[in-house]
Amino acid sequence: MLSIIFRIISWLCSTLAWVNAALVVSDAFRHPLTPWTQGVTWVVAMLFAWIGLVAFGVERNLSRLRPFLATDAAALEWKRPWNRLHLFLIAGLLLVLLVMLLGLSAIHSRTLEGLPLFG
Repeated sequence: MLSIIFRIISWLCSTLAWVNAALVVSDAFRHPLTPWTQGVTWVVAMLFAWIGLVAFGVERNLSRLRPFLATDAAALEWKRPWNRLHLFLIAGLLLVLLVMLLGLSAIHSRTLEGLPLFG
């Protein structure tokens, strides 16, 4: 059950991060920006994309490890640490998800004003 919750939160987090990155990149093409502001825009977009890639990568690698833990009899002693790992990752991803939602809200409100995100 924890792995399913972790997977859903991870997918939401990575999707929101990639949406934020796409919105920041689209803002870079919509407004004329100075080279410094354009650089900041691209760095922020790459940061959002990297966060999404890390969230997706951690989920993908943990889902690949799960069959090995389910079939090995010696893996029963790993069940409790495995559940703790999922709990800590869920807590961390919920924090990242909150940041992604706040970022999306800020990007959306700034876009509705018609102003560039940075500058």
